[in-house]
Amino acid sequence: MSQRALALTLALAACGEPAEPTHPTSGTSAPVADRSEAPKAAAPSAAGRVDSALDARAIRLVRSEWERILAKLEPEMTSWGLAVDAVMQREKPPFSVSMEPCASKLAALERSYGDVRDFALHGNPQRLASHADCRVVFLGGGMKLEIEFILDADATELLFAWRVPEG
Repeated sequence: MSQRALALTLALAACGEPAEPTHPTSGTSAPVADRSEAPKAAAPSAAGRVDSALDARAIRLVRSEWERILAKLEPEMTSWGLAVDAVMQREKPPFSVSMEPCASKLAALERSYGDVRDFALHGNPQRLASHADCRVVFLGGGMKLEIEFILDADATELLFAWRVPEG
């Protein structure tokens, strides 16, 4: 990491902004791209092709579904939900989009977190078993504000959404 990148990382960390969110199940650093509506760089599709239109559709679906999720949160989760909503409303929300085999994604969730239904915001993780590939939208909002939205490959349906536990 260059000295400039290190300085930027430290400055952002001091402000409480995550510089490079870590993907919850792979543990790798997931660079944040401006994908609020029209991504400049797209994630490869399952076939290795770039499909920025589907990534943009995925972001739009996540934003739409988030409104429904936020409205249905338990009262004790309201302040958390509003904090996540503030992250989503930023000029450049920290979304990243990737394609993953659904079976691998489900296995990674179970291996890393056991029963992720305790962290579910929408759906059931077992729905992933009926799909070959999933489009995963990760919101890297910082500690306690990270969410994974797992969609079908065509970004037409939200299969499962969960808040990533810290630690």
